[in-house]
Amino acid sequence: MIYVGTMLPAQVGPENDASLINPELKVVPAEPWQYGEEMGNWPKYGNVSAQCRGAYLKWLATDRCDPKAHIGYVFLFFYGLERRIILGSPKGLVSLEERGAIVMEVQRLLSIYNHNGSFNSYATRFLFAEYLINNKRLNLSEDDLNKDYYIPELVQYLLAQAVANEQPISAKLAYNWYSDHPDYGFPTPARRCPSQFYDYFSVLYHRKFGEGLIVKPNKTKLSFSYKIANISLAGPLVFNFDDLSNPYNLSGPIRKIDEVAQECSQGLEAFSRYLGRKGASADSLAAQALLPRELLSQTEMNKFLSFYLSQRTTGGLQLTPFKELYGIFGGNSETQVTKKDLESLCSLCDNLGYGIMPDIRYYGQKIGLEDSVVIWPKGHGRDFSPSESFLLAGIFIRLGALVSQSDGVVADEETALLNDFIENNRDLTKIEKESLRVYIYWCLNTPQGVSGLKQKLSELSDSSRHSISRILLAVAQADGIIDPNEVKALEKLYISLGLDKSQVISDLHAMASESAPVSVAPSEWAPTYAIDAPRPSSSPGSGSTSSPGLYLNQELIRIREKETSQVKKVLEGVFIDSNDDSADDASPEASPASSDKSTGAAQTTASQGLSGLDEPYAKLLMLMSSKTHWDRQSVQSFCDENHLMLDGALEVINEWAFDRANAPLIEDGDPIFFDTQLAKEIIDGSNS
Repeated sequence: MIYVGTMLPAQVGPENDASLINPELKVVPAEPWQYGEEMGNWPKYGNVSAQCRGAYLKWLATDRCDPKAHIGYVFLFFYGLERRIILGSPKGLVSLEERGAIVMEVQRLLSIYNHNGSFNSYATRFLFAEYLINNKRLNLSEDDLNKDYYIPELVQYLLAQAVANEQPISAKLAYNWYSDHPDYGFPTPARRCPSQFYDYFSVLYHRKFGEGLIVKPNKTKLSFSYKIANISLAGPLVFNFDDLSNPYNLSGPIRKIDEVAQECSQGLEAFSRYLGRKGASADSLAAQALLPRELLSQTEMNKFLSFYLSQRTTGGLQLTPFKELYGIFGGNSETQVTKKDLESLCSLCDNLGYGIMPDIRYYGQKIGLEDSVVIWPKGHGRDFSPSESFLLAGIFIRLGALVSQSDGVVADEETALLNDFIENNRDLTKIEKESLRVYIYWCLNTPQGVSGLKQKLSELSDSSRHSISRILLAVAQADGIIDPNEVKALEKLYISLGLDKSQVISDLHAMASESAPVSVAPSEWAPTYAIDAPRPSSSPGSGSTSSPGLYLNQELIRIREKETSQVKKVLEGVFIDSNDDSADDASPEASPASSDKSTGAAQTTASQGLSGLDEPYAKLLMLMSSKTHWDRQSVQSFCDENHLMLDGALEVINEWAFDRANAPLIEDGDPIFFDTQLAKEIIDGSNS
C-alpha cells in the first residue's frame, strides 16, 4: 500500500507525489514519535529531513499501529491511499479486492488516530468519497453511520435518499442531522452522558413523531465537495446528484428536532449535573435515581431489579431485610448508609414502579443495614407531593405504634384503629392513604424508638400536648384492655409531654366514658380498677360517635385547625434522627420530595451572584458566559492579560459553581465547553 521509486509525477507542481518513497534519499534511523515537529504542514517525503524519513519508515515497518507516532507520518501514508483511489479507480486500475483493503486500512487507522481532529476529518470524508467514485448509485443504509467515525456527507445523502423515497426520517438519522447542523449544538448532557442522551432522544422522538418525520422534497439539489489531503493532487472533487434534493439546511424540520433535543436535555439535566461532580459514577444509586423512567426500563439490570421487586410484593405486604435489598441495587454493604443513599434508593424504586417503606423523603426515618423494610407496588410515584395532613398523620401513627408495641403484643384492634384513623380522614388523597396503610404495617412490625423525645415534646403548648396524649390513649385502649406495660409506656410519654403521669389512669377512665369502656389490667405496682366490661366498638362507617376511628379523625381535625403548624414542626423534629447526615451528602436532585427545598437552597446561594470570586476570575466567568464553545488559546490569552494561570482559573470557577449549584460550569479541553444555562441560573439568582 505504498509507492516506492524515483519518479511519480504530481498533478500539481513539478515535484514527485508527496507520498512517494524514494530509496535514493538519505535516511537516518529514528522512532515513529521522534522529529515530528520538523514535518510541517502538508509534508512531502522528498522534502522532509532524513530523521523524519527514518521515523516514517520505522512506523511502516511496525505495522502502522504505534499510537504514539506523529500524525504527520500517518498522513504521508494516507496520501498514497488517497492517490490510488482518486487517480486509479476511474481508470479501472483498482480491483474490488484492493478497494476493500484500502477502505479497511483507513478504518483501522481511524480506530487508532481518530483523536487527531484533522486526520479524523480527512479520513472519514475520504471513505465517503470512495463510495461516490466507485458507485453510480449508492447502496447505503444507516448501518454505515459508524460510531467510531462520523461522515457528515453520508448523513446528507441518507436524508436526501429518505426524502426522495417519501420515507420517515428515523431517530438515528435525525440525531446525526441535528448533531452536525451549523445552527444547533447539543447541550451539556449530550457531552457528559452521550449514550443516555441518544437513548432518551430516541424514546422522545418516537413518542412525538411515531416512525419519524416526513420531509417533502425541496428545490436545492444534493452536491458534495471533497477537499483532498494530498497536496500533490488537484482538487477539490465535486459530486452532483441532480435527481436528489438536499433537505439538510431546511429550517422547519430541524426546529422540530431541536424541540426533542431540548426536552431530552431537560430530562437528563439532573443526571448530567450529578456526573459533573468529581468522582461521580453513572452506575451509582444516586445517578440511577436521576435517570428518566423510560431509560431505566430498557436496561437488563433494571429488568432484573423489577423482577426482584415484584417477587417481594407477591402475596401481600411482608418485611424484607434492607441489607438484601441494598445489595441487590448495588449498594456497598460494608459502609454506612447515608441519607442521600436512602433518598436515591427510594427515588429509583419510584421509577421502577415500586415504593420502599419507610420512605425517608416523607417519613423522616433513617434505617440501617440491619433493619427491615416493606416493598409495595406502585409506590408514591415521581410527582407525589405530601399534604400537611399526610405528614401529621405519619407522625401520629409512629407515636401510636410506640404505645401499641409497649405490651409486647400488637392487637388486631390496635391495627384496625390506626387503619380507621386513616380511612376516616377525608383530607388524605388515595395515594396518601395507601402509603400510610403500608407505613402502619411497617411501624407495627418493626421496633420503634425515638431519641431526644422529652426535649422536643417539651416545646409543645399545653393544648398540643393534651391533644397528643388523647391520641395515645385511644390507641392503648383500642383492644379493650390496657396492659400494665402500656400504662408504663403511657406514663413515660406523659412525662416526655410534660404532663402528670398520675393522670394516665384517670384519663383512661375519662376516655372510657366517652367511647367504648376498657379494662385496666392489674400490675404489681398499681391497684386494680373496676371499670365496666368492654363492649364491641362500632364498625367503621356506621356513623356512631363511639367509633375509635371517627373519634381520632375528629381529634385530628381539632388539632389541625388550631395548632397543626406547631405540632407538625415539633414532631418532625422529634422523629428526625440526631445523626442525620443530610448536610454532608445532600444533592439538589436527590429526590422529588426535596426538590422544593433544594430549589430554594440553590436560589439562596445563587442570589450571592459573583460573591466569592476575585475580580479577575469574575471577569473570566462573565466573558465565557457569552457562548458554549471556546478556543483554548482565546481563553489562554485572556488569562495571560489578567495574570491568571489557565488551569487554576478554570478550577477556581468550577469550585465556585459547585458551592452554588452543585455542578461545574466548565469542561476543560480544546475546545473548552462552558455551561451557559447554568451560569445564567446562578447569575440571574443574584439579580432576583
